[in-house]
Amino acid sequence: MKRIFLLGILSLLSLKAIGVESDSLIKTTVGGQGRLRFERSERTDYASERSAFLLRVRPEVRLSKGSELSLFVQPQFSKAFGKPEFPGTTTTTNASQATSGATFDTSLGIHQATIEYHPGETLQFIFGRQLLSYGDELVLSGLDWDNVGRSFDALRARYSHGLGSVDLFYSKLFASKVTATAQGAGDGDLLGLYSTNNFGLGFSATDLYLLYRQDQTTGSNRELFALGARVKDRFGALDYRVEATKEAGSQFTDAGAAYQIDLEVGWNFDAPFKSRIGLEVFQAGSTYDQLYPLAHKYLGIADIFGRRNIQGGVLHLTAVPTEGLTAQFDFHYLMRTSTSAPAYKLNGSTALGTGTNTSSAVGSELDLIVSYAISKEITATLGGGVLLPGEYLKAELGNFNPTFWYAQWVAQL
Repeated sequence: MKRIFLLGILSLLSLKAIGVESDSLIKTTVGGQGRLRFERSERTDYASERSAFLLRVRPEVRLSKGSELSLFVQPQFSKAFGKPEFPGTTTTTNASQATSGATFDTSLGIHQATIEYHPGETLQFIFGRQLLSYGDELVLSGLDWDNVGRSFDALRARYSHGLGSVDLFYSKLFASKVTATAQGAGDGDLLGLYSTNNFGLGFSATDLYLLYRQDQTTGSNRELFALGARVKDRFGALDYRVEATKEAGSQFTDAGAAYQIDLEVGWNFDAPFKSRIGLEVFQAGSTYDQLYPLAHKYLGIADIFGRRNIQGGVLHLTAVPTEGLTAQFDFHYLMRTSTSAPAYKLNGSTALGTGTNTSSAVGSELDLIVSYAISKEITATLGGGVLLPGEYLKAELGNFNPTFWYAQWVAQL
């Protein structure tokens, strides 16, 4: 079946032109992205040193019939060079299998595959495997930085109106009874309502959202309710954004500490070249569940910390000294919100230290990213970050400096 699927994809990609009509009714649009990144992490997990060449290729095909119906598929080949796989050798065991220089291929996956139906100008339905990415991705993100990314098996309806749109979506996160043999104690489900609005000056991007997640995979019914709001705008040289989320539900032992707020204000300059200076402050409570975020963008590119029991500030400096060249420097100062709980790793659930040390000072991270657009389709990027540990990390995990750096090349068709 996999070979048949691949032949089908290759047949679509062999069309003579992008975005031409194959007949009078069906229009075919083809595109894609390729990305190669080398990255090096030195004890950013406080345990190991890692390095890898990461390759990701995402071709995409859209078949459209008029303005009402379209099919979209985005296969994905994603792997670390030389990384072995572990195919099943029996019903209970796996064996390591080389994937480079061997007669064994890394699997091809499907990142997105949707049926899209537009019964009218204001109504749209999207069914299938898709991205759920909203706002500044503090809560719901496609996590494009990751070599695989994040997709949801979901049903989504969108209603568009004069001021914006409203999305209602449902995602099956885990299905326990697809086969005759139960896989776990129960299902996991996500239900969301996300409203995006343009209310004019000062509120040109105003979002309101309500999320509900049910997790029965461990036997008990763990429920989460999240209510959030986001506002973002720009007045001349001044820009700002603010987002706050409050959570409640049976999964929390202390729902009062299940919250987050993030505020950033920036000033933009046109001379002597385009640049920006921004100041950001944020806080997340000790029981906050970060859900499905893009932490990499906000809490340091070394990807050490998750958005839980953490607060602090960030200085953002961005410069575009010449066309195509962008440099960004960020200085993060990080503290624990509560000294009665530990800091948390990137996943937001694994403790970073025991939490017994009484200092709130977690540390400071310095990040530098330089990108150059070689052409309209190709961008090259160099980036790196180093963490300077504060008293808490020194006492709990040792006095050393976790570092991360990468070189990346992206081609977008």
